[in-house]
Amino acid sequence: MASLLLLMILVSCSMKSEDEAVNEAKEAAGNSFQSTETLEANKELEHTSFYLPERFHIESEETSNIILKDGEQTYIVFNNSLEPASSELGADSYQNRESLLFDTFKDDDKFGYILIMPETDKKYEMAIGIGGAKITTYTTRHDMAQDAEDLMLMSRSLVEQNADGTE
Repeated sequence: MASLLLLMILVSCSMKSEDEAVNEAKEAAGNSFQSTETLEANKELEHTSFYLPERFHIESEETSNIILKDGEQTYIVFNNSLEPASSELGADSYQNRESLLFDTFKDDDKFGYILIMPETDKKYEMAIGIGGAKITTYTTRHDMAQDAEDLMLMSRSLVEQNADGTE
């Protein structure tokens, strides 16, 4: 009985609070946005090429939409290659929503954002984008920071490919 109680205490201590998870996701997205690391495109599709982390696979693709999967988790990629990386249009559509987090990032060449909506059925809606690239998913507290990093890296890759004229 004592070992069961100890196990329950250890498990509850190792769980992230919602605030911790959201703050880690914000930091991960910001670091990925600001990174100067060159992202080599490792996926060539009919309409674009971009960096895709190993854990993802492509479920389907259309001209402006790509559906990605990681296990049971689905990610929806929208890419408007005609919209510049500095566009704030995608972020503007989220500004008045009651979110846990809405933050923006800006540098000389691009404008990015992260949105995390309140928990529903133990999942959090996350949207991350730069310019005309936007990726959405439903994530958990545990996966929030990793998803934020990966989604921002993919968004960066998409707008960098668009800027290079690759379609």
